[in-house]
Amino acid sequence: MKLMNNARLKSRVDAVNNATANSAWFDFEVFSFNANELIILGSRDFSYYHQLEIKFLDVAYFSGTPSWGSNPHITAVFSLIEESKALKVLQEKKVNGYFEVFEFPTDDGASIIIAALDIVVNMDTVYYYLRENLKENERIADWVKS
Repeated sequence: MKLMNNARLKSRVDAVNNATANSAWFDFEVFSFNANELIILGSRDFSYYHQLEIKFLDVAYFSGTPSWGSNPHITAVFSLIEESKALKVLQEKKVNGYFEVFEFPTDDGASIIIAALDIVVNMDTVYYYLRENLKENERIADWVKS
């Protein structure tokens, strides 16, 4: 079994880590998980907004809690696991097929593990309240009523 582990996915993971690099903390939560699509949100303050959406496509495996904080002692909040370790994870979890394995180290020392074929990253700021004069890359959450 060979993983795809390509430059396109690595650049998306790097973009997430660069966007969160200056945060003393960054929290994550599972927004939705249906069929084979998992959406994880990231924010410095979930009371008002989120600044990150990571959509995992063709998910074969997810292990973790519905919400977690990033590990403040690790600069990368998110990583694409290197091939030999990823193959071991896939074999241990009895996941068949070609999937990339992603990891979020948590503030309690655990890890969130996801096996998926692809990811889509959106770094808009999404507000949880009505707000006027939105700037570029800002929007109101779909569930907020106008």
